[in-house]
Amino acid sequence: MIKYRIEQAKATKNEAKLMIDNEMFRGGINRIYYGMFYMVLALALKYEFDSSKHGQLIGWFNKTFIKEAIIERRFGRILREAFEHRQKSDYAVYIEYTKEEVQNKYELMQEFLTYRFSHKDFGKAPDQNYPQAYNSTLRTNFYLGTQSKIFMTKSVY
Repeated sequence: MIKYRIEQAKATKNEAKLMIDNEMFRGGINRIYYGMFYMVLALALKYEFDSSKHGQLIGWFNKTFIKEAIIERRFGRILREAFEHRQKSDYAVYIEYTKEEVQNKYELMQEFLTYRFSHKDFGKAPDQNYPQAYNSTLRTNFYLGTQSKIFMTKSVY
């Protein structure tokens, strides 16, 4: 299921690009958000967190990875803003985006989907859904979407 969600994120990224290239900017905004949503769903599956509700999933992501400083805060902001723009593009009576605005959001999505982040000295699990506790001698690297899976590598210093 994790691989399926990652493949879904990649396909959605390609859909966003096609929509932008064809000046379908509201649809592009939608696909940009969903590309990130699917990747976070894959990450949630990896850590045994289950929710199809957007707010809960984003809250879990922020609590587990942003609040604990495992990933840079800006990635939490990128996801939140993408969610807000997706809601506006889907439900607002009238909203327009320029190609430059949507292209910028697309580039942020690409960064989000391919971001490699690491965190030293966990000391404890970031939350109860984290698969195992690490001690301070371990370094854990996470990769989102760089291959057809989400994985961790550990190396002892």
